[in-house]
Order: sequence, then C-alpha cells, then structure tokens
Amino acid sequence: MFGFLRGSRCHRVFRQSYARICQVQRHLAGITATPFLSYESVFLYLTAIDAGLIPAPPADAPGCCRLRRRANWQDEPDAAVAEFCVAVALLLVQTKLEDDVRDAGYVTARLGLKWYAKAIQRSHRILNRSQPALVENLRRRIDEHLHFEQASSLPALGDYARPTALAFGELFAALPGHVGLAEESLPATFRQLGEDVGEAIITFDCAADWWRDAQRGEFNPVRNRAAADAAMQQAADVLLRAGWRCSDQFGPQSETARLLRSRWAALENRTAATDAACRERLESAGLTREPGYTYAYCDGCDCGGCDGGGCDGGANAAGDCGQDCDCNGPKPGRCDGCNRSCCLDGCCGCTDCCLSPKSSSPKKSDIVDGDLQSAGDLVGQEGVTLTKLIPTGFVMINQRRYPARSAIREVAAEQRVRVVSQNSFGLVVESLSP
Repeated sequence: MFGFLRGSRCHRVFRQSYARICQVQRHLAGITATPFLSYESVFLYLTAIDAGLIPAPPADAPGCCRLRRRANWQDEPDAAVAEFCVAVALLLVQTKLEDDVRDAGYVTARLGLKWYAKAIQRSHRILNRSQPALVENLRRRIDEHLHFEQASSLPALGDYARPTALAFGELFAALPGHVGLAEESLPATFRQLGEDVGEAIITFDCAADWWRDAQRGEFNPVRNRAAADAAMQQAADVLLRAGWRCSDQFGPQSETARLLRSRWAALENRTAATDAACRERLESAGLTREPGYTYAYCDGCDCGGCDGGGCDGGANAAGDCGQDCDCNGPKPGRCDGCNRSCCLDGCCGCTDCCLSPKSSSPKKSDIVDGDLQSAGDLVGQEGVTLTKLIPTGFVMINQRRYPARSAIREVAAEQRVRVVSQNSFGLVVESLSP
C-alpha cells in the first residue's frame, strides 16, 4: 500500500473499496502486486461512487479481502471502474520504480520493472482503451516534470507541481469515458479533482523530503525549513480546496469529502507548533526527516473500536475513538482514553497534546481551532477572514478558527464576513465589505 490519500481505519467505505480493488488487482497482476495498490486509486473509486457511476459497497462487504479470490468479478456492476483503478495503480507503480532507478539506480527497482512488465503493459492497454493516446500524454507530463529537475534555475514550487497535477487530471478525467459516459460536466469534475490531488502529492513530497534530498544531493525546489513549512501548508490548502469541491459537487457527507477532510486535518496537525519535548520524542522515534521538523503521521485512531461501531462515521469532538482526551491529565502529552502519544499518531484528535501542561503556546496562534460538529448553529454570525478566500481559506468566528469558503467572490484577508451556511466540512461566508 502506498500513496498520499490514506484513509482512516475508521472509514468503512474506504476500507471496503480498498478490499474490492485489491481483489481485482490480484486477478489482473497477480498476488505479488497486491501490496502495491495505490491510495489514489481508491480515492478515484470513491469518486466514482459519489458521482453515481457505481453503487456503494453493501453494508456487509468485507473491509479486508484477506487475499481471497472473487469469482466472476467481471460480471459485477463496478467491474469497469475497478479495472481502471487497478490500471492507474499499476501505472503509478511503474512511475515510482522508474523514478527510483533514475535517481538512485536501485537494483530492486530494476527487478520490479521486469517482474511487473506484463502487468504494466496490460494496464497501458486498459488506460488507452477509451483514450488511445492517454499513456503517451502522461509520458509527456513526466518529461515536463524531469525538465524542471534538469534546468539550471530553481523553479517555483507551483510550476514544479503543475505537470504532476495535469497528469493526474488527465487520468481522472478518462474514467467516465472508460465506463461509457460522455456527459461533459462529469469529466471536468474528475479532472479538477485529479489536478488537486496531483498538486497536493508533489507539494507534500517536496516538503517532507527536502532534508533527505539535501543530504543526498537530489533535486528539490524546497531548500530550507521555512520553505518546507510553507509547502506543507500549501498541500493542506490544496486538500481543503479539493474537499470543498467534493462537498459542493457530491455533498458534505460524501465519501470523497470525508476522506479529504481527514487528510486535510492530518496535514494541519503536522504544521502545528510543538514544544521542544515533543520534537525530541518525535526525533528519537525516527519520525522526523530533519532535526526539529514534525513528520508524525496522523491517520485517525486505531484503538480497536472502529469495527464495533465506536467511530465509523460518528466520531465525536474528542476524536475517532469516541474517547475523551485530557491533555492536561496525569500523563501529559497523551490521550488518556487511548493511552497513546498524540504527537506520534494523532490519536483521539487531541490537537494540543504536543504541548506540555505548563506551555501556554497554542497551536499556530492564540486562536483555537473550532470543531464544527460541536460549534452549534453559526449561520448569521459575523467574523473576520484570517486568510484570503480564493475561494477557500480560514475565518475567525467567536475567537475560533474555521475552514471557510466564499459564497460569491474572492475575499481579502482581515475582512468582515457573515456566515450564510455551514456543513461538516466548513462555513460558507459572504463579505460585508463593499
């Protein structure tokens, strides 16, 4: 399993979709290919569910295939979509292996390309079925990406991420045509989401890998910690934009909006300011890629309560486990409900657990992040924009920070706004300025 859009263990439909695609990947590429299923392929499958291309998995569908075969999978209603998603996963595997060969000459990567050569060729035929030049176009995008790495001047991060964003956009936009749908608006929606995903992936990778790349002498447009922090925040902002897009298109409770909301929250936690003790624990655990930079992975809670109904879609404000967090309790820096370190895995969603009880430095600023699930009705209340809304960003309402989207037009930072509607993803606001 690899990729960026990793779903929470508590996201049941994500797990069921992953299990379904894993079974199809075994049929198309063999059992040895099952560990290389991409999370982005699962996100594409969820997008097809939200768009009504395929039905959602039944409630009793397994969350893990346990490598069991599935007879007559071609006859099921999601066969074409699952086949396409597997082809996308194999193409991403090929891209990753070729990148490893090109950058470091890994023998294992060379062997992997030979081992999966037939499966990769089969994926090319699947992808080219509805759009004959698709793989060739994607190759050109990769060449554009490599051109930036060979240029004499350092590119801007946005320019460097653009070819990857366009490549993912083309991949996602090809799915409706693969299943025989020619509705004009649907490929456009898929393309926009794909571009957001591609931009977020490459921006996050640059932020997370900058220290390692600097040590190895490998190319990275991010050259220092300040730029890495800015890139990490940019990746979070892109996910927020994509999440709003899914919320508007498919509904705030759609599977894609839910996944993007959790990944955005994880990146927001990564950019949170932490005290020295927490940084030291992260470094000693090997969860940083350069001294002092927070690389803890927040993936929801894994306390064993998910399958029992503890957190599948109904997590409370304390976190996915349904446990109460006490950041100032007998074990500072830990969530008492889970007895696990918050600053290592984000357990219970306790945003201030990386701060010691004596610390008075809150996350990012003196503004506390607000929880929309427990905020009550904010419609009609007024606040101020903390960032520019283009059209998404953040606003401050009652001294709390919320993700927001402008209802009509862009709104500058530090402008008065009024809440016109809200959902589980964020607030929709209108400007009170002329």
